[in-house]
Amino acid sequence: MSFSSTFSFLNTQRLLVFASLAYGFLVWLALPDRVVAIDDDFGYLRSIQETWQHGRPWTHSFLVPFSASTSVLVCLGYAVTGSMAFAVHSHLALNSAVAFAAGLALLRRVGVPLGVGAWVLLIILTAPTVMFMQLMLTSVSLYWACLWVCAWSAFTKRWWIFIPTFFVAIGTRQSALLWLALPGWVVAMEIWKTGGKISRVDWGQTRGPLLSGILGFAAFLAFKWGMNETFAQRHYAAAMKELPGAGALFWIGPAFLLCGCGWGGWLMTLLRRERPSAHRMMIGAVLALLAGALAVHGYSLLSLTHHLVRDPWAKPMLALTGAVGGWGLSGLSRVWVPAIMAGIAGMIPQWLYVSGFDYYYIESFFWVSSPAFTGWLWRFIRAGGRVLLGSPARSLWYPRSFYSSGMGGAG
Repeated sequence: MSFSSTFSFLNTQRLLVFASLAYGFLVWLALPDRVVAIDDDFGYLRSIQETWQHGRPWTHSFLVPFSASTSVLVCLGYAVTGSMAFAVHSHLALNSAVAFAAGLALLRRVGVPLGVGAWVLLIILTAPTVMFMQLMLTSVSLYWACLWVCAWSAFTKRWWIFIPTFFVAIGTRQSALLWLALPGWVVAMEIWKTGGKISRVDWGQTRGPLLSGILGFAAFLAFKWGMNETFAQRHYAAAMKELPGAGALFWIGPAFLLCGCGWGGWLMTLLRRERPSAHRMMIGAVLALLAGALAVHGYSLLSLTHHLVRDPWAKPMLALTGAVGGWGLSGLSRVWVPAIMAGIAGMIPQWLYVSGFDYYYIESFFWVSSPAFTGWLWRFIRAGGRVLLGSPARSLWYPRSFYSSGMGGAG
């Protein structure tokens, strides 16, 4: 690496850090001058208080999420500074900065310029529901920060970062268990490529994701058995056994996933500076109109987190968000299959039990909204069709460039 390229790399890294800290500072400025319980915050504040009193992670009876990581980190901040307001607000601001940094690093990895990536993330992370959840003291702020870090670390094969980040995520919100679809899919595909012959599996590619899956599930069990059981957890466990299903909301999870794919496709189309054909423009226009209408209708069925989404200008904003996703689908040529699998896994709780809050579905959008696409979509579909028609299992494969380019999720 030459001196000029080294200088350019260091300069880019500084700008990435600066942009992330600037976004965290923006969140800090948006917070009140004292700790305010807006909604579910009181349950998390009680969990922090009880964690301090018990000298170990403790979940308030009102909460379903473990919230152990959130409580411990805020307690550590309070122990160091002696200010609960500073501990809470710095926790939220740092979570936002980490989410921005990891998302920007993920975009940079696939060639998105720093400025473009920063603007795209700013648009996504300042959407009313997303921004509001970053300002509330719940488990969601830390959870989303860990999500972006886990996605980046899996995409860059840094499983040594994925594992501790996943530990923090599963300790604050149980639904992080579904993120194990990231390493799980990589292991499954390595086995599938050999036709199911374990002796021929490339363990150099499989060791990292396999260990991540095993340790991640072990961490879930440790929190499950080690944390106190709450009234809310018992109530929802009983409700989940009835499996009422999502009913009219069943299609909303896949809609968020497709919208995220479309946003990634739109961004990559812009970066390639492609001039779409008249045929593709027609398809894109139809998809944009349909997706825009579905976005408005879908949000009308959900329980909205923030009143801004109920304002008169919200419908045009939602329609535009859906339209961008719909248009982008016409230009989508590649997807990162492990992210698709994680996004689909993230829909499972919504399909098993009616989860009508809008922020529950944003996770599926997050997984695929960054253009972290590596495996060819249509090749994947065609290969899957051949498998269903009886062709050998090894016909479903990732191109070798998936690994040789350093973009794979194994190692």
